[in-house]
Amino acid sequence: MESTYTLSENLTELEENIQLKSEQGFSLVDVDYFDEVWVGEFKYVPGNTIYIFNENLDIFSEQAIQKAEEGYGLVDIEYGDGNLFGVLTDSPGNRAATMSDNLDALTGQINERWDANYHLTNVEYVGEKWFGFYSKPSSLGGNAYAFSASIDDFTGQIQHKWAENYDLVSVEYGDGNWFGVFAQTPESSGYSVSTSIDEFTETFTTNYENGYYLSNLAYGDGVLFGVYETDQYDPFTETALELGKQPTITSAIMTNQFLFANTFF
Repeated sequence: MESTYTLSENLTELEENIQLKSEQGFSLVDVDYFDEVWVGEFKYVPGNTIYIFNENLDIFSEQAIQKAEEGYGLVDIEYGDGNLFGVLTDSPGNRAATMSDNLDALTGQINERWDANYHLTNVEYVGEKWFGFYSKPSSLGGNAYAFSASIDDFTGQIQHKWAENYDLVSVEYGDGNWFGVFAQTPESSGYSVSTSIDEFTETFTTNYENGYYLSNLAYGDGVLFGVYETDQYDPFTETALELGKQPTITSAIMTNQFLFANTFF
């Protein structure tokens, strides 16, 4: 599943890049704000993705509710440069999300969703809260997660999961921890650890030439962490570009009713 990404200095440029990639046949699947740059990730995917953004929480909430009524579900949320940015896709009835104050609460909610036959697809840390995103597909294999405060320990956990036939599909950095989402898929995954954008770009080019496509990008503690796949089984929900510089936004976003009553549950 071919993928690409764009770098934009502001939302106007990001919208222009989204339009350009759309004309090339790519769909927006995730947006990240890192080091004063908007990063958009795109893939050739079936279905339909759209986006919303606004600096006002109430207006953003109204937009999300309206899109939910039109048949779109929120699968990614990002905050940067004073704006909330959401990526939505169709088939919202098969999706759910949770919000947690800490990792203990998050893992408890993940287990509850597993009991309800949901599949963990993505984890994000925004506004000092952990968000879990889930889907309810009919034919996915096993699902797992791992987290650690040490990048060395975290990469060791990845190796361990690989030995158990789990592929790494998503990574997030938040509150001093690396968090990985794993799934049993027929594809092969890999990762890169870079300390500069130049090093990351060189690795991206090499992996692309060898048939590996970027499926996820996380930043934290001075490290750019790239996840690569030979293909992706569910590009809409499996991929997440992550941010390392976490903004502090008001707790209103966590209690606003649209997030959970109208969109997720």
